[in-house]
Amino acid sequence: MDEKQKTKSNRLWLIIGGILAVIVLAGIGIKLFGSAPDKGRAETFSSDLLSQAANSYKNWQVLDGQAEVIWMRLDQSQKYKIDFSFDLPETAEVITTDLSGNNNGGLWSLDKNLQIIQANDLGEVQSEELPPYLRQYLETGALPEAQNAPDAILMHPFAMTIPSPIGEYLFPIWLTDKIPAEKAEIVGEEELLGRKVKVLEAELENGEAYKLWIDTESGLLLKAFHQLNPDFSMEMNILSLKFGENTAKNDFFFEMFLEKWMVKNMDALEAKFHKAMLDIYVRAKKEVNYNPTRFIQLVSNRGGLAAAKQLIRSDGVASGFGTLYEHNRLDLTVEAHVIKPEYRDLFTDEEIEICRNRLTDCNYQFD
Repeated sequence: MDEKQKTKSNRLWLIIGGILAVIVLAGIGIKLFGSAPDKGRAETFSSDLLSQAANSYKNWQVLDGQAEVIWMRLDQSQKYKIDFSFDLPETAEVITTDLSGNNNGGLWSLDKNLQIIQANDLGEVQSEELPPYLRQYLETGALPEAQNAPDAILMHPFAMTIPSPIGEYLFPIWLTDKIPAEKAEIVGEEELLGRKVKVLEAELENGEAYKLWIDTESGLLLKAFHQLNPDFSMEMNILSLKFGENTAKNDFFFEMFLEKWMVKNMDALEAKFHKAMLDIYVRAKKEVNYNPTRFIQLVSNRGGLAAAKQLIRSDGVASGFGTLYEHNRLDLTVEAHVIKPEYRDLFTDEEIEICRNRLTDCNYQFD
């Protein structure tokens, strides 16, 4: 082979060697660096999905639905049904039914007068003013400031106030603080309630883990599984969901809850009168737009009969009597119920006479 051919052959092998080197180096580069961009993209997708879920409460104002919550510890479980109705910023109701029969259910209600009403399965009712952080949110839309502690998790005012996990999962601003994007992974897509959802899993420290089913359109959490520790977990499932106009009447859940109450340690007539006193509260709110907070607290603490006797014997006329008189609804007063023949055996002649005189002074039309 002459020198010219050798030179040509060497050039050919150099070209082939260069091509092979490029291929090898490219392979090494893909192996060394290719996984990082993919992981970065995955974290971005997880972060975006968590952020969408955390801000999902901004996508609705009126929401009605039903959910179930199951708490599990080792081989024991506790199951609840939760009905919820929100028409923000005016009203919200959450009623919890204990399906395990342990009387751990109850009602939480926010009314138009910005009062919180809470009741339990035993018929005990309490009314309270809004916490400052919830009032601020309803009036201005401002969330409470995050605490300075390194591990502080920002919670929505409704999540802090509603005594049920449904508050945390309908207002889940805590998600982005609780679950770092680098520990979350989107593992699939499913369909729940006819809506497309993405499934996200996250493993945290000390055996804690989450699996979340996030509605791709609204960001709402339609299902959640929370492993708090190896022995304790909670599962939440949205069973029905309705966006838009709230067709339920004001106090619908409160009335439904009243029907469940078991009035204990009362005979039939006293229990009937107690229920009538509770109905005064419901009807005054619904028909007069008057919220007799002190009255319902008194009835809850002492029972309907004892509350009525205290009001009858009090000096002067109760403010609620005056309010109902101004609205021409004396038929909703305690006095109008006391004088009914069906309740005569519960009161003395003197008590009945006091009530009759008060009504007469206000030109009440007796039946």
